[in-house]
Amino acid sequence: MRGTHPFWTLVWIRLAFLLGTAATLLWAPASGDAIAATRAWDPVTDLVFGTFDQWDAQWFLQIAREGYDEISAAFFPLYPALLWLGGSSLVWGTLLSLVGAGLGAWIVSDIARERLGPVEARDTVLILALFPAAFVFTAVYSDGLFLMLSAASFLAAQRGHSWAAGIAGGLAVATRAMGLALLPALVYLLWPKSRQNVWQLAPLLLLPAALGAYALYLDREVGNAFAFTDAQATGWE
Repeated sequence: MRGTHPFWTLVWIRLAFLLGTAATLLWAPASGDAIAATRAWDPVTDLVFGTFDQWDAQWFLQIAREGYDEISAAFFPLYPALLWLGGSSLVWGTLLSLVGAGLGAWIVSDIARERLGPVEARDTVLILALFPAAFVFTAVYSDGLFLMLSAASFLAAQRGHSWAAGIAGGLAVATRAMGLALLPALVYLLWPKSRQNVWQLAPLLLLPAALGAYALYLDREVGNAFAFTDAQATGWE
């Protein structure tokens, strides 16, 4: 796909896989477990958008519609909040994931181009788009949004923009706790040449601050600030 924009490279590849998978379901034996729990507009769109309407997708949709309890607290709030803004629909959630992943691929391409070169940047996007687990980019999952925000944080730090890195990193943490893993790389990339300028790292405090804000929210809503960790131990043993 030489010459294709990174955004469209990922989007077209993932759409092809989605439609191909949906087509195979037409010949799959009918099963109640295979029927999407959430509807789109009609039988055709139910099939297409409901292809990966499984597993965590139902948790995200439930949070967007009903709010949190102690078990659903394992799923961080930014993606469900965006789902709610779009009406908590299956179609909106899928498009949100796909667009986020496409933008994430674009940003990853910029990172790879600056560090490795244009050929490597193109290959990086292809590997990302063709990776088997990339089916989540066409599901109601937070992975596409997380890819976009974490890549944006890294690219901003790579270019020396500490506030942009901190804001994007904080939003990444609000999407998935794994966003905290960005901190060592961001500190390394933004480490000042002079100790007098160490204050330039202050925006990176937005990453743990995002985690703290979610903990305070859970304390108020479900009475347990650490419900997001407890849920992993009790809900998915």
